[in-house]
Amino acid sequence: MTRRVRCLFWMVLLLMWPCLALAQVNYGFDAAASDVAEQLAQRFPHLQGEVVEVRGEQLYLSLGARDQVLQGMRLDVFREGEELTSPSTGEVLGRLEEELGTVTVTQVAETYAVAILADVADGGRVQAGDKVRITAGRLSLGLLPVTDQTGHAMPLSALADALQRGLNATGRFNVVPRASLTVWLLERNLSPGDVLSSPEIVSKMASALDVAYVAQPVLRAAGDTTVVELRTFAPAQPQTPVTTALAILSETASMTQRAAAPPVSQPPAAVSMPPTPLDSPPAAAVPPPPSANLTTLQSLLAADPITLEKSYVPLAQFPTELRGFDAADIDGDGETELVMLSDTKVLLYHVQESQLAPIASYSDRRPGTLLSAQLVRLGDGQTPGVVVNRYSPNRGGMDSFFLVLQGRQLVRQQKGLSDILLAVDVDGDGVNESLWGQRFDGKDFFRRGQVREYELRNGRLKRQRKLALPGGFRATGAALAQLGAPGNRQLVFVDERHNLKVYDGKTRRWTSPADVGGSYVFAVLELRYSPSVVEQAQFDFEAIPAVADFDGDGIDEVLVPQNQSRLGVLPNLNLYSDGHVVLMRQTPQGFRLSPVSPGFDGVVSGVAVLKGRTPGILVAVSKREGVLKQKKQTILYLSRL
Repeated sequence: MTRRVRCLFWMVLLLMWPCLALAQVNYGFDAAASDVAEQLAQRFPHLQGEVVEVRGEQLYLSLGARDQVLQGMRLDVFREGEELTSPSTGEVLGRLEEELGTVTVTQVAETYAVAILADVADGGRVQAGDKVRITAGRLSLGLLPVTDQTGHAMPLSALADALQRGLNATGRFNVVPRASLTVWLLERNLSPGDVLSSPEIVSKMASALDVAYVAQPVLRAAGDTTVVELRTFAPAQPQTPVTTALAILSETASMTQRAAAPPVSQPPAAVSMPPTPLDSPPAAAVPPPPSANLTTLQSLLAADPITLEKSYVPLAQFPTELRGFDAADIDGDGETELVMLSDTKVLLYHVQESQLAPIASYSDRRPGTLLSAQLVRLGDGQTPGVVVNRYSPNRGGMDSFFLVLQGRQLVRQQKGLSDILLAVDVDGDGVNESLWGQRFDGKDFFRRGQVREYELRNGRLKRQRKLALPGGFRATGAALAQLGAPGNRQLVFVDERHNLKVYDGKTRRWTSPADVGGSYVFAVLELRYSPSVVEQAQFDFEAIPAVADFDGDGIDEVLVPQNQSRLGVLPNLNLYSDGHVVLMRQTPQGFRLSPVSPGFDGVVSGVAVLKGRTPGILVAVSKREGVLKQKKQTILYLSRL
């Protein structure tokens, strides 16, 4: 086989890897990728210093090891000019800057470093007093395919995806799309192993793809464990890594054992319930009377799997896949309202003792995807409102809308909202009375730092003040909870790497060690880099966490789905096969996650805490069946409290 044919075969295999059923266990890739990404981000802080002395091509810099400078780092060189001053206020806005080029650090001492000119702008001449820095913005990074030294046949493409998500999520790096790197290699008849073998090749690739660094992920064995190693190289010195980040796949053994364990059986009533049309009341099963075993948080956590399985009984079944699950006593009448989405409908129900009673529905058959729906009470009235996130590529992105209940009808009061909407409970009464909107971005979907509060004025939603939220926040899978002193609610959300995070303002208090969330609901952006290079980016929409104080101590607990991911033959069709509900609570040792439901045969697509006349935990479980996963159903399970 010729070299060109071998390279082409290798690249085709790389691109098709996600579609192959290479593994049926969760290898802990997301946790390891998050770990190495955070390590790498910490080793590339924002730096600024000056050129102390110039000796030929060598520059002596005022930055050293104490400033976290590493050998091989690239720094921009610039010269400050005159000040820019506002003519109206006299405020100094900054200084003009003349870009002189870049330097690469070759030696590092405690208080200074030596660098050589790597790229000098035309006519530029570096001199003492010029400034050097590493930008505070994102550093461009080329991520090579994973090198496997273990021989365990792990799904390398899944690890590469996790690394790309983790690096981008730090806010410090911008990873070049894999398609761009792959096309560049194919056009030059190169394999990934060729890149770092030659300074000339890595320099050309870095220049063509406009990357500051190249990262090589490696899987290697260390005793009985598997290590993810991320080696980062500077194009000017590809022989030696600038830095190396390491993480252990600590979940491999436990996840393998979990996969081998027999699944928890489902309540037999679930399979005997007949399918129900959406326009008629759903089929129901009568829940048992409240159980003494499930009246407190402690009993929930202490219950064994068999007890949990018996406590969750089916309330209703739908012959479709439901999403956008949210419940609250929005009008204060003691009955809980429940809103859900099908492919084309918004469905509103009352949760009664043993069944769902339909209230109203709204049909939307325009091209696009309904992503999420939440109940909200805006203004001084008690009228239930519903905010719906709708993604429509044909209309340029988000096309969200606002519904209100008028009599027995859901009426669209406002459409064409371009933000991603999130309803939040700011005072802890169990009702969403505030609305946030995050700007849609055509590349990253959730635009960082662009979140504003909405107000209802004259029946119309108006964007108001900007909110100070953490950079990794996404307006999906998020809620406010009372986790500290009264009057100061904390933000809890599922990030893009499926970790549950707790923030107090912009200060991160906790990140879950295990993945949570997981959903069949997602939006796809088509990123076009050239007429022939097009990449599709998937952005998941998570279920909204359910918040309640189960044990009455004034501190909330948080319920979130935890679905188990699986790789299969067809992408996006069978990524999840089962799931359960976990509870985040505070202990003397910090936050902990504990399962409070059986393992369901399907994806947990929503969870809610019911109050009022029917207190309990309501869980929506969606399932896809058949060869092409076209047969869908959703069962609502109720556990009385």
